[in-house]
Amino acid sequence: MDEDRGYKLEDLRDKMFFGIQLLSEGFMQAYIDFFYLTNETTPSCIEPSDRLIEEQKLNKKLKQSLEQTEEKLEQIADTLRDGEIHWRNQAQRDCFKTYERMAQMYVGYNDYETASYFHQRCLDISIEFKYIEGEAQAHRGLGICEEKVFNKFPAMHHLETALDKANSGELVDVARVISKDLVRVYQMIANEYLDKNEFNMSLQFFEKCLAVAKNAQDRNIEAECYQ
Repeated sequence: MDEDRGYKLEDLRDKMFFGIQLLSEGFMQAYIDFFYLTNETTPSCIEPSDRLIEEQKLNKKLKQSLEQTEEKLEQIADTLRDGEIHWRNQAQRDCFKTYERMAQMYVGYNDYETASYFHQRCLDISIEFKYIEGEAQAHRGLGICEEKVFNKFPAMHHLETALDKANSGELVDVARVISKDLVRVYQMIANEYLDKNEFNMSLQFFEKCLAVAKNAQDRNIEAECYQ
C-alpha cells in the first residue's frame, strides 16, 4: 500500500478500511456494493434451480468465495469507485465495461448469482443512457447466468430479448454471437423434450434453432439443426 497516502492496514481490518474509505469519499453505491461483496450478501437476480442445488450438495458445482486479501479488496474497491465515477460522468461505455468486468470476475468463481447482480447493473445503466448494445450484452450476460444454473427457459427469454436488441440496433456481430448462445439453449430444451418423448414440443424448438441459425447465416449450426 502507498505509505504516502497514510494508509496503515491490519490483517482483518482491511475490509472495514476500504469500505470506510469509499464512504468518506462519497461513493455511496460503491460502498454498498463493496459491503455486499465482502459479506457475501449480494442480492441475486436469478434463482438457482433444484438441479444446481442438488449438484452443489454433491460437490459437483461449487462456487468459490472471494479471496479477501488486501490486494484483492483494494482492486474491488477501486473498480467499484471507477464504475460510480463513470456513471456520474455519464460515460456509459466505460461504466458498462467496469461493471461487466465485475460480472466476469464472479463468473470465474462459478458464482452466477453475484455475476447476475452486475449484469443487471449493466442493463440498468444501458437503459438509463439508451445504450442499445449494452442492453443486448447485458441480457446476454443474464441469459448465460440463468443457463449456468440450469434455468433454461429464463435463459431463453433473456437471450431472445438480447437478440431483438442487437437486431434493432443493427449490431450484426453481436447478433451473431447471441444467436449461437440462443441456439445452444434451444437445443437443450429440444433435447429435453425429446428425452421425454414429447416429439411435437421437441420439433418446435429444433425449428426455432433452425430459424435463428438461418438468420445468423451460420451454416454449421443449420447443419446441426437439420440433423
